[in-house]
Amino acid sequence: MLKKILKLVLSYINRFILCIRKKAHVVNSELVLVNIFSKDKSNIIEFINSSVMKTHVNIIGRNNNIIIKGNHKNLNINIFGDNNKLELGFETKSINGEIIVRGHDCLLSIGNKTTFGKRAYIVCMGESNKILIGKENMFADNIEIWNTDSHPIYDLSGTLLNPSKPIVIGNHNWIGKNVCILKGSVISDNVVIGMASMISGQKIYPNTLNVGSPIRCIKNNINWERNFIQK
Repeated sequence: MLKKILKLVLSYINRFILCIRKKAHVVNSELVLVNIFSKDKSNIIEFINSSVMKTHVNIIGRNNNIIIKGNHKNLNINIFGDNNKLELGFETKSINGEIIVRGHDCLLSIGNKTTFGKRAYIVCMGESNKILIGKENMFADNIEIWNTDSHPIYDLSGTLLNPSKPIVIGNHNWIGKNVCILKGSVISDNVVIGMASMISGQKIYPNTLNVGSPIRCIKNNINWERNFIQK
């Protein structure tokens, strides 16, 4: 009981400090040890129906928009650039995750009821680049999602060989532990990706079980459920 009261008091103090400093807009949310660094007043940070603990938000740039609606603990968010948008939907969940957006006019969107285990690492980089993740996905621990190679590679004439490319992940997918999803990848709906697999620009079709590095389909016409197996 005492612990719950202390948490409520800390949440009230945290919300009050963020609001009085005009760092964030808070609606029906519980915030504990949430720190925001943003020098430019054009950046907008909103917490809506969320529970967020021990989280750091760092924004260097202008006209960036962050909307957090889920339950997150030990989350680090770093935005570098202008006109970027990050949205974490209702009932999303993450623990010890890190999100990096670097560039201009980028969009990183995670749909309602999508959950991550521990240590998700998500990087969205480039010009008008995107990572779109649908609703009701289940990501296990140690997931990496990169829509960029981070550093440019050129041919000898100066042509860029490795431009960043969007990633699109649909709805109701189960992504196993230690999976890496790289630029240009498209994952449809109702897909299972096995542990330690790598998707590198491939299209993964709906209702399939996929494993390996490189990824390959080993079973069609499957379905899966979130509840624990009984047999």
